Amino acid sequence: MWQRLSCGTALTIALIFSISALAQDDDDEARHREAEAFQERVLEQTASLLQAIANSPLVPPGRCAIINEWLPRAVIDRSTARRYLNSTVAADLVGVHVAVWPDGLMDPDQKRSTNFCTREEKAKHFKEMHDAWQHSGDSRLETQEIQFGIPVFDADFSRAAIVIEGRQNTSFRLPDGTTRGGMEVCGGAAIYEKSGGTWQKIAYEQYYCS
Repeated sequence: MWQRLSCGTALTIALIFSISALAQDDDDEARHREAEAFQERVLEQTASLLQAIANSPLVPPGRCAIINEWLPRAVIDRSTARRYLNSTVAADLVGVHVAVWPDGLMDPDQKRSTNFCTREEKAKHFKEMHDAWQHSGDSRLETQEIQFGIPVFDADFSRAAIVIEGRQNTSFRLPDGTTRGGMEVCGGAAIYEKSGGTWQKIAYEQYYCS
């Protein structure tokens, strides 16, 4: 009697664990699908936003004008997030990791591939331009570049905040023939809102300039 009861109890326990394991597997699979769907939406909206920015006057023309690396430490200030994204988190925000470089999202057809350079490629290109300028006799050389952080979206993807950093390198020749140069770096959060399926810039908050 005791042996039969023990076997029955063990079978019941085994069934309970099996059902629990199956339920856990279903929950894990559902969470995985949900995470994948969310990541796909982030990628889709990031591409849409960056393509809208790429077609605006904000982006300078020319070779190596866009740094093809995500801006490190691109943080949306908590006050910006509260003001424009309805964030209730008492912390600064960073974007969800995007495993695609900016050119893959902004220029998927590679129609303007020469606009994109890594930071290393940009430095090499600037040196080539500066060396040529040194022998040109021109009085001034200016180059501009822009770099983007990964955007942060609100809950329904109707608004986005993206850190954008712009740099301008200026070299000039003095009357005595000597040259001088300097660089200005400014960055801040650009706020975009989707209206009629199109991202429109609605605000900008400067974070730094030097």
